[in-house]
Amino acid sequence: MSIAEFIYIVVFSMYSDQEIAAQAEIFKAMSHPTRLAILYSLKDGEKPAKELYAMVESDASTVSRHLSVLLHAKLVKKRRAGADVLYSVTCDCYFDFTKCINEVVHDYHLMDSISYKSVNL
Repeated sequence: MSIAEFIYIVVFSMYSDQEIAAQAEIFKAMSHPTRLAILYSLKDGEKPAKELYAMVESDASTVSRHLSVLLHAKLVKKRRAGADVLYSVTCDCYFDFTKCINEVVHDYHLMDSISYKSVNL
């Protein structure tokens, strides 16, 4: 049995097809540097949309699209407070996951081999 076959058996015996598809949607939502930057900026608590637009240094429609993807994946939630729309993360476990991923990035020197566009925060 190959490693790929073993992983396939283990993963598919642990999770249903529907759960795996839902997980894939979350990974897709997290797959853009701007969306990751937005999530990191919300680590310390909710922020108004205007502040997120300024931090990402992008036009409101672009940031709004990214927020929409994060909302659809249930990674962030929003609420109204007067004229402001405030965003926050739905689960702090996201940051545990990204900490783990960052360890892989550093342990395997992945930053040396990946080209990226800087996201200004």
